[in-house]
Amino acid sequence: MLTQAQKAERRTGIGGSDLAAICGKSPFKTSLEVYMDKVYGDATEDKMTLRQRMGHYKEPIIADLYHEQTGYPVLHPENMYRHPEYNWMIGNIDRFAVLPSWQKIIVELKSTNERMSYLWGVAHYSIVTNIPRVDIAVLIGDADFRVYTYERDPELEEKIILIEKNYWINNILARIPPEPTTSQDISRLYPQHSPEKKILVNE
Repeated sequence: MLTQAQKAERRTGIGGSDLAAICGKSPFKTSLEVYMDKVYGDATEDKMTLRQRMGHYKEPIIADLYHEQTGYPVLHPENMYRHPEYNWMIGNIDRFAVLPSWQKIIVELKSTNERMSYLWGVAHYSIVTNIPRVDIAVLIGDADFRVYTYERDPELEEKIILIEKNYWINNILARIPPEPTTSQDISRLYPQHSPEKKILVNE
């Protein structure tokens, strides 16, 4: 789990999982939830689903499987990364691996087969670190292990930079929340209208 300092640092920019939510590609979080966390410090990291928790617990196992399959040494990053020019772009990398050529690559560790939802996130990490290759190590159903590779896509990365810049300036800095997309979003944005809110009437 993240420390309070790490959580606070995450609120100073947009990460890979934030981008997936902003683009409507995350099964865990909406664009409005990203906004509420960055602006008001909602403890989204403390509200992980069981699926997210299990994925977190399996990361060391998936890293070992990746090392066994590729033979590449695997390193655990110690710090959060930030793009030197686009300072709203941050990244917490799962692992690095070192190729025989001594080139360092990013390794993302996943325990599902929804690999397309990770494409934008891994491209984000590639931009932040300026590392051209990301390996996505995926454990599927605890019975199948695969490694997919992302190579840098300049056209996609231009779109990502523009999306994040617009969101950071027009939503986060301007304090204008994005449109709600779920009933839970509506309850968070307009708590006074939530059907769960009890109304007390003086007699």
